Amino acid sequence: MEEVALAIVSTTRRLASRELKRAVNAIQAQITRDFAPAWQVSARLERFASADDVPRGYWPVTIDDDIGPPGMVATHSSRNGVPYGLIVYDEGWSLSASHTILEMLVAPFGDRFIQGPSIHPPTKHPVRYLVQVCDPCEDRANAYEVDGVVVSDFCTPDFWDSTAKEGRFSFTGAVRRPRQVLRGGYLSWQDPATREWWQKVWFGARPSFQRLGLFEGGTPANAVRLLDELQALQQPRIAEIRQSVEALIRLYGER
Repeated sequence: MEEVALAIVSTTRRLASRELKRAVNAIQAQITRDFAPAWQVSARLERFASADDVPRGYWPVTIDDDIGPPGMVATHSSRNGVPYGLIVYDEGWSLSASHTILEMLVAPFGDRFIQGPSIHPPTKHPVRYLVQVCDPCEDRANAYEVDGVVVSDFCTPDFWDSTAKEGRFSFTGAVRRPRQVLRGGYLSWQDPATREWWQKVWFGARPSFQRLGLFEGGTPANAVRLLDELQALQQPRIAEIRQSVEALIRLYGER
C-alpha cells in the first residue's frame, strides 16, 4: 500500500516538544498497528518546526491556539489539491489530532461516500453516507490509549456494510452494528433524491435527526467544512447538557 507523509507542525507556545513527540509517536503506532490493517492505508508522521520547513508532497497538520469558528476543536479539508488538518491545542488535543488524521487518511478530500439503506425511517430509498470514520464514535468515552496517550476510536469498513450482521464495527467494539451513532457522535448523509443533507446526532438526552438542507457550493469538501462548523456551534449546548446530566447524577447519587 502507498504511504502518505503527514507533517505535524505546532504553532502554539503552550505545547511542549516532549508532549508533542509523545503524542505523534502514539498516533503513528495507532495507524501502523490498528488503523492500517482495517483500512489498508499507510502513513508516516513527521514533526517540523514550522510550516516553512514542510517538504512538498506532505499533508500538513497544524496545532494552534485558534483555528477559526468559536468552539471548533479540529477540522480537515484541502487547498490546491493538498489535504490539511487544523487542531486546537487544549486538554483533549491528542484525541482531536488522532480523529482528524485518521479521517484524512480515509477521505483526504472529503469526497468519499458509501451508499446504503437510510437510517431515517421516513426515507425508504438508499442514501449516500459521508465516510468520516471517527464521527459516529468520537466522544471521549469511546476513546482508548496508546502508550498513555488518548486516541480516537474509529469505525471499520464493516460499519458501512448494510449486509453485515456480525463484525467489528469500530476498533474498540463500542459500535455494535452498522451505521450506529453513539452518544456524543453523529453520522452525515445526502439524500440523492432531494440532494439535501441530513445528520443523526446524539448530543442530548437521546438521538435525533437533523435536516441540514442544501449546502451552497454543493461539493463534498464544502459539505465537510460546513458539517464541522455546525458541530462547533453545537459544542456549547453539548457542554451545557453534559453539566446538567452530571448534576442530576450527583444529586440522585447522594440520596
